[in-house]
Amino acid sequence: MKRLMFFAPAALVVGAVCLFSSCGGGNSSPTGPPTPAPTANPTPTPTPVATPDPQANLAPGPVTKVTLYIYQQYHGGKPEQGGTIEQKVQDGQGRWVLHLNDFVVFDSTQRNAANEICRYNRPPTYDSDDPSGVINVLGNSGNPFLYRVEIQGRGAFTLVSTIDGIGAELRAISQ
Repeated sequence: MKRLMFFAPAALVVGAVCLFSSCGGGNSSPTGPPTPAPTANPTPTPTPVATPDPQANLAPGPVTKVTLYIYQQYHGGKPEQGGTIEQKVQDGQGRWVLHLNDFVVFDSTQRNAANEICRYNRPPTYDSDDPSGVINVLGNSGNPFLYRVEIQGRGAFTLVSTIDGIGAELRAISQ
């Protein structure tokens, strides 16, 4: 009877161990302690990136001369609307010759006393003297130096570009 009293509790312990070890997944259960779930790390705050200086490679100012010119001229409208690049021509009075429905982009360049393209304090402003309503000024291109217009009438006009108080004039006629 003493042997039975010894083996009965031992059998219960062995049975309990077998019962608990078979819970939760069979043979594929991990044998070690459970691995804690990974904790989410906070997202690092992005470091601001400095905007490159568009004037970094320009000669020092001040601006002493500004040139205003036709950068691109498209006959029949914008290129995406079928306009074709047009040769720039001046008439006998030195006016640039444009045509009805042309898309024209004017540009300005600033130079210092050494005639080098130089730094400026303020981007150009453009003013027109257009009594006949020849030009239709289009929205900003994202580049303050480019002045975009459509030719919507016939007649003469003058365009002035001013950078840091120095101006340049361009005269044109639409035929």
